Amino acid sequence: TSAYTKAANQLCEALIDEVVPITGDSAPEPTRARYLSNRAKLTPVYQAFDAKLDAIPVSTAADKVADKAFDAYRAGLAALDADLGVKVTELSETDWAAEQSKVLDAYFDSATVQALRSSGIQCPAR
Repeated sequence: TSAYTKAANQLCEALIDEVVPITGDSAPEPTRARYLSNRAKLTPVYQAFDAKLDAIPVSTAADKVADKAFDAYRAGLAALDADLGVKVTELSETDWAAEQSKVLDAYFDSATVQALRSSGIQCPAR
């Protein structure tokens, strides 16, 4: 395990303690109202996390692979959130639940997420 991976996993573990009090048991598929409420509350938490993650030194080839995978993962999450952020206001509660489930399942089965996991990083709260 690279130093970057170890440090990233430690941050991810700590992030759980910050996210769960906000999301409660509604994660990962909250109602529309809960999604909007959680989104507003989680934004500064994720910004602080990302700043800490970006401060981790990237020294070795393994660090670079893991850092690149995490950058792609976060970019994918940002795109996913932007997409769901539009849909949450456009869809009925039933359609929202179905769309959210479809989008999340597709993302978490994606090559981007697999690359992060292959680098040794597990970050369920991000």
